[in-house]
Amino acid sequence: MRPRVEGSPRTAPHPGTAVRIGEDLFEVMTETCSAGREWIYGLEPWKAGNVTRIAVEWGDAAEKDFLAGLRRERIRTRKKNLALGGQALLGFLPRPFQERLAQTLEFDPGRATLYSALLETLAAGPPAFLFFLQIFGTPGGRFGPVIPSGLGFFALAGAIEGIVRLVINLSSGEAVGSLPLSLLGLRFDKGPRDDVMSDEFLPAGDVLEVLSPTPKAWWLKAGGITCGGDSFLLIRSAAEGRRFRYVFRKGGSGFPETDAVLERERNIAADRAYALAPLWGFLPRADQEAAAFYGRTKTRLWVRGSIAFNLLLSFSIVALDMVRIGAGGFAWWTLVRFLFGLALLGESVIRLLRHLQTGDVSGSFLGVLIKPLFSLAVQAGPSGAGKPRPPRPGPESSGR
Repeated sequence: MRPRVEGSPRTAPHPGTAVRIGEDLFEVMTETCSAGREWIYGLEPWKAGNVTRIAVEWGDAAEKDFLAGLRRERIRTRKKNLALGGQALLGFLPRPFQERLAQTLEFDPGRATLYSALLETLAAGPPAFLFFLQIFGTPGGRFGPVIPSGLGFFALAGAIEGIVRLVINLSSGEAVGSLPLSLLGLRFDKGPRDDVMSDEFLPAGDVLEVLSPTPKAWWLKAGGITCGGDSFLLIRSAAEGRRFRYVFRKGGSGFPETDAVLERERNIAADRAYALAPLWGFLPRADQEAAAFYGRTKTRLWVRGSIAFNLLLSFSIVALDMVRIGAGGFAWWTLVRFLFGLALLGESVIRLLRHLQTGDVSGSFLGVLIKPLFSLAVQAGPSGAGKPRPPRPGPESSGR
């Protein structure tokens, strides 16, 4: 049941849900939630001039059915929240097991693989890098703490597997489990399941409601959509738990065309852009604006993070190499590394000054290392070439 939407200079009023109690018809005017988590609806007699689009029959039998359905929904929601909260761990399971589990827990195996691969890479990456330096590092001492051989080889294998799983997932959108768990030989029959990354379109006369797993920044920017040849004006949007509801009414013109396949691709790209958002601060401005198309991207925050990271890295390189050169440990690779550190330090200082003075969101030359990942995650879509890409350099626009 939806409350009445009052009119504005740009939108027409929209009546609330019609509720029939006995022989009387009422309109839902207000919707509030008390401190005891009870929903309270304010009703008024139905006005004769309103068009009845959605009507709800209410009484003792309807209330019993509603409470029974509410209990089932709460059980289903708890299972769903458990799966979503632990999807980074479920993503390590073999692909058939993930797909079988998704039939009851309603999580997306591709998303679970993405988050588990990121978790594995971030957890194993630092010790693997230190262990790599211990084996192939330059003469003159070790860089950082000493990593035991057993832990080092384990971390190196985990980092490599995490990167491989991440690349496979970004390029194909498929679930990829961890190799050690795949060797357990778990086998499950594949069966149909709901695609939780797709939108749910709920038309009702002149009203269209859409439930989405991700926020639709591009819909909010445009103010409406064109679906099935009809134009719909966005009149309300709200977050409901882990889903997002958008309510449209027929009207307006010039809105961007949309369909279920396109929106599913954008949902996946938006989820990836959100998960990998800290990396986008290293990219050029055009790529950052392309990532911002999907929303939930704090561009200035990640640019500042990239500048801080580069300053810390470059200062460490320059300071340590100056100590080595002063101690007589000069070599050609030391000079190359020292010049790289100086270049990165100079760039970081210039980026920082520009950002503080004008709010500039320029990228770093280290962005060339992030660009392939960005192309797989955001630009190319979940299945490689041929998928829809966000407009460049910024969000799409439309007329009213």
